[in-house]
Amino acid sequence: AHGCHIYRRLLPIGVSDGVTELCNGVMIFLFNRVILRCLGDDALVSYTIIAYINTLILNIMLGVSQGSQPLVSYHYGQKDRDAAGYKKLLRYGFTAVGIMTAVIFAGVMLFAPQIAGIFVDADKPWLAADTAGALRRYGLCYILLGSNILMGGFLTAVERPRPAICISVGRGLALQAAALLLL
Repeated sequence: AHGCHIYRRLLPIGVSDGVTELCNGVMIFLFNRVILRCLGDDALVSYTIIAYINTLILNIMLGVSQGSQPLVSYHYGQKDRDAAGYKKLLRYGFTAVGIMTAVIFAGVMLFAPQIAGIFVDADKPWLAADTAGALRRYGLCYILLGSNILMGGFLTAVERPRPAICISVGRGLALQAAALLLL
């Protein structure tokens, strides 16, 4: 009976991070299907490039979130609420993510043509230009990406799986899928 209790406690905590990972793959699949059907092959090439860049940025933000979880969990478990150790770690995480977000956003905005040029043949300059423009527009989502991922990880670390799952599903699947269908 005690073994089942621990699984009931652990499984919901792990679901948030699992949903974050799963949603990225599901959204790439959905985008691929819709883009291929509605916009054609060139648009799919552009989106594939954006998906690669997005996966790289998503993994950077997940690294910050998952790297901070053991420290947050430790301080939370020690009932370090008077010193607010785990809340201080959240502020540090937001600072780190904020700096990374600014650098990533600026990098995407400034170097979108060069990033697209890495993936697109020189004999298709229109595709490189279209991809750079799409990457810049998609880059707007990076402004909130890190904060969402960090908050989901923080809530997981302090054993609040329901709000963490809501953040993961909302950001990673529900809002994107709704926007995709709307567009």
